Amino acid sequence: MRYHRGRAYYVNSNDWKIVRVVDLDPSIKMAEEDSAFVKDYVIPEDRRTRFIDVSNPDAKLSVRYYNNTAYYMDSSFRIVRTVRLTR
Repeated sequence: MRYHRGRAYYVNSNDWKIVRVVDLDPSIKMAEEDSAFVKDYVIPEDRRTRFIDVSNPDAKLSVRYYNNTAYYMDSSFRIVRTVRLTR
């Protein structure tokens, strides 16, 4: 999973093909060049550094987003880790 300009992108790590896109902050306007980042699009190598890696090191944790922050939570919704997602 990667984050860029208000959206979470689920990306295949082998070929950088976008599998799923989730709008997290609709107040952030997409630049015209960013509008191409949709499901099944392959992110070009020269644009990959724009995306913040939000890896999930533990499959028992879920990742939820609020106010440009990723919250890693256990099954009881206890926050285990936070990652600020601004650039």
